[in-house]
Amino acid sequence: GLEVILCNSDKDPHAEDEYLRRLIKNNINGIIYTPFTEHINPIILNLIKEKFPLIFLDRDLNRNDICTVTSDNEEGAYQAITYLLNLGHRRIVYIEGPPYYSTTINRTAGFRRGLYEASLREEENMVLQSDTSFESAYKETLSFIDRKLHFTAIFASNDLMAIGAWKAVEEKGMHVPEDVSIIGYDDIP
Repeated sequence: GLEVILCNSDKDPHAEDEYLRRLIKNNINGIIYTPFTEHINPIILNLIKEKFPLIFLDRDLNRNDICTVTSDNEEGAYQAITYLLNLGHRRIVYIEGPPYYSTTINRTAGFRRGLYEASLREEENMVLQSDTSFESAYKETLSFIDRKLHFTAIFASNDLMAIGAWKAVEEKGMHVPEDVSIIGYDDIP
């Protein structure tokens, strides 16, 4: 008997503020919220203080006053990197998201655990920074390929970045999976 209202701020803080104000004005019963900035939106902080029904989705902020629902990001990344390692890959590029996302922190931990268990060490020049978007991963991968470093696989910490990397790899004349294996995290269609 409830209506679900979906709002996508597309990482625009002003749009997020406007959506939150409108939702609160319309006396909503609760919010399922996925933060995208390093700091919690002041409107959300106020809702937390007021004990408004609020759940954080896919981001853990290590606070006792917030309910959070996440996947096991560390284990998922560990399984992805282990899969690539079991295929024989040893030169794996990792494309990670913003360093303040709990998803990035946990997926990076899983990536590192997989390397450690395979007696490999993380190479800083094989880790690319992205903002989680297709475009950013595409540009970072093109730039990486231009540096002429040897690699055989890419693990992207989300599927959009994996697709961006795939486009860059193919644009540079390589083929997936014949020349480069690519795996992403999220399992979008």
